[in-house]
Amino acid sequence: MLEAVKMLLLVGIGIGCLLLLVKFIKGKSPKKVFLWSCLSGVAALFVLGVVGENLLSPLPLNPYTLGTATVLGIPGVILLTLIKIIWQL
Repeated sequence: MLEAVKMLLLVGIGIGCLLLLVKFIKGKSPKKVFLWSCLSGVAALFVLGVVGENLLSPLPLNPYTLGTATVLGIPGVILLTLIKIIWQL
């Protein structure tokens, strides 16, 4: 069962990366799209850190989580949250 969840997670990551790549290629301004993705990812990480204290154990703020949130945006924050939930099982 856990292997199926990991495989589904990897497929979701792949689809998310492909969607971001298509968005960057088709976007009229790739720099603007990338900047928006970076800012929304970091904002989502901080919101999850504030709200996550009450719901579940919050994500640690370190260079790895900030880098993932910056490069991958909101899908990166979702990925970090899912990985944290899976590893706590």
